[in-house]
Amino acid sequence: MTFRESEASTFVMRAPSPLLSHLRNASRAALIPLVLLAIAMLTTACAGGTPPAAGVPAAIPVIAAVTPMASPANTYKVIGDNFADGLTVQVSQNGMLLESLSGTQISNLAVTSFAMEIGPLPSGTYSLQVVSADQIRSALFPFTVAANR
Repeated sequence: MTFRESEASTFVMRAPSPLLSHLRNASRAALIPLVLLAIAMLTTACAGGTPPAAGVPAAIPVIAAVTPMASPANTYKVIGDNFADGLTVQVSQNGMLLESLSGTQISNLAVTSFAMEIGPLPSGTYSLQVVSADQIRSALFPFTVAANR
């Protein structure tokens, strides 16, 4: 597999596999989620993450967005992939763990999203990390709480 960058700032991939042929001429923006997923997989592997069961790839939780919900107060929707029963959410600021959310603090769980209820947070920037029931961690995801939240 070879990569080159054309003059139009588009990545072109020559993929020997038909499975990868859909990535040909993909724009940088389209490749970013794939690169982030690859980084998350490598980070977990290098950090001694839980190895997958024989023949079954580990599902690394991936966070793509965190958005405040209108109701109830202090509830946020997390969008991504590979979310499953038994997950916990760690909320930190400046490298310090503030809250670990689980159980009833997590609702509307689906593979690609869930809602989380956090105690009132002062405005600022926080980091979110999803930890699967198998202790597989997502990459840290920054999110901002606005002053009027």
